[in-house]
Amino acid sequence: MGHPEKSAVTGKDGSGTGPAGGAPMSPVRAFLLLLALLVLAGVVLLMTTRPERAEPIQMERSQGAGENGVTPERPESRPEERLTKAEAKKIFERLDQARIRAYRRRNLKRISGFLTSNSPIEKTVKEEIRRLRKDSVLDRTVFETRRLSVRRITRKTIELVQVVAIDPMFITDSGEDLTLSSAADKDTIKWKLRKDDGDWLIHKGLVIDRKRISPIQ
Repeated sequence: MGHPEKSAVTGKDGSGTGPAGGAPMSPVRAFLLLLALLVLAGVVLLMTTRPERAEPIQMERSQGAGENGVTPERPESRPEERLTKAEAKKIFERLDQARIRAYRRRNLKRISGFLTSNSPIEKTVKEEIRRLRKDSVLDRTVFETRRLSVRRITRKTIELVQVVAIDPMFITDSGEDLTLSSAADKDTIKWKLRKDDGDWLIHKGLVIDRKRISPIQ
């Protein structure tokens, strides 16, 4: 899922709005329609899990552990503090901006900066960015978050729901506007973040609702 002045938009039924007059769609515009489908339609993704790391077993010494044969007490483990909702929102906003920059700059190396190492959407993101590079197309889509709510926080996961206006725009490196429509969408997206080697990263996103709206700009 990849921000506008004009926009390429596809509806829930997968149909796109093409150029007026019913003229045959050029290969470049056909590519843009496919890209819009991938970027905006949302993909139902199955959750993937990694096995939890086994904690080392700590055994108490029964003899000769301390002076007078007394076994010393183990220090109490301090539970990791959970994030507040405000902190969780800031983490997501930072990662979402990193995702947008990766598409705008068509930079595959930036993917590891916002996606988990086993994210089910990594393959799709890479394919979309590679298409942009191959066809010399720039993604200038505009995203405007209307509402962001935190649904669940644990020590290893964050679940949020984002309501965002999406006004797509695609242009060539030479400046030609390839956008297919002037409409925009308002998507409701469920996001899941995970701790990955100590860092919070996006694991997956799922579009659960879409409404056609007027252009943002």
